[in-house]
Amino acid sequence: MASAQGEEFSDAGITPDSPLYALDKAIESIEIALTLNIAAKAEKRLKIASERLAELKTMVSRGKIEHYDEALEGYVKNMKEAERLIEKVETVERLRLLEKIRSEKKIHNSALNEWEGDVPEQARKALEKAKEVSSDGKKTSSSSESQNREADKRDIKKETQEKLNKAKKGAQEKSEKTLDSVSDKVADAYRKTIFNADKPEKEQ
Repeated sequence: MASAQGEEFSDAGITPDSPLYALDKAIESIEIALTLNIAAKAEKRLKIASERLAELKTMVSRGKIEHYDEALEGYVKNMKEAERLIEKVETVERLRLLEKIRSEKKIHNSALNEWEGDVPEQARKALEKAKEVSSDGKKTSSSSESQNREADKRDIKKETQEKLNKAKKGAQEKSEKTLDSVSDKVADAYRKTIFNADKPEKEQ
């Protein structure tokens, strides 16, 4: 299955008109729950979002109007969750995922615009939400994308520097506490030595 630009989506697999669809979605939820790595979880969500669009395309081709909303709402849910997870990913890995989701959004938005004429009035609201998520309200020109990438790099560089400064401060405070503790012990030992030295020999 391809969009107007020839880009391929994930295979639709089990579609909403299948009696096994609920089971398929339950398995997806289990797989996501068992994925502990945040970056990997975000990529799974992005993959599922792409599958929901593939399901929509299949439902459009079959004329299964009653399932359009379900596929579109599933797309919106998984894209939003993917974006939420990406925000939690650390530094350089986040840049890679941001590049990936931007690329996917361009493909998704192009496909949704292409299919717009085939979506009935009752599914328009869900379609508009999906288009909004896929465009993210941003221009898709090359200059805009370049600016977005540079902004992401600056944000991540700033975040990394803040974490580094925090780590340095923590290490310095710990070092100072350790030094104070050692100084106290040395002073205490010195006081005991002087006290014992001042005692008469019989008392010692």
